[in-house]
Amino acid sequence: MPPVNRRTAKITEKDSAMGAKEYVKEHKLQELFVNATAALVNEQPENPKKFLVQFLKDLKQARDAADADACPNVFTEENIVSMYEMFDVPGTGHLSYTQYREAMGNLGITQYNEQPVGYRKNMINRDVFIMEARAGLVSASATYAAYHA
Repeated sequence: MPPVNRRTAKITEKDSAMGAKEYVKEHKLQELFVNATAALVNEQPENPKKFLVQFLKDLKQARDAADADACPNVFTEENIVSMYEMFDVPGTGHLSYTQYREAMGNLGITQYNEQPVGYRKNMINRDVFIMEARAGLVSASATYAAYHA
């Protein structure tokens, strides 16, 4: 057996790690596991394995129907409104941009509109927040790679 070239081994290891990262990113595996875990914790089903199988079937059905709105989602419209109200404690009818970003993070939304209506004035109103949060949740819950026929 020939001696191992350490330089080649490091490059191969690096390429392998990059390949793994690309694979995880391409197939949205991190989002899938986060959403599946959140759904499990939220529902606390008696049979978690059966629940996960159904969760994955629902994702596949939404993907096959090309309907991101049909993806399983932990948060409801009521949760979005509650999040808004928790940040708008004084009842001003708007959030600062910092509050908007924090609220999105609390909902588990990592990709959202970074320039929502009102951000320049640092005043994002309730309707804009709900619309942006809903879009972010749909995007986050669509934890499958685009279907390629």
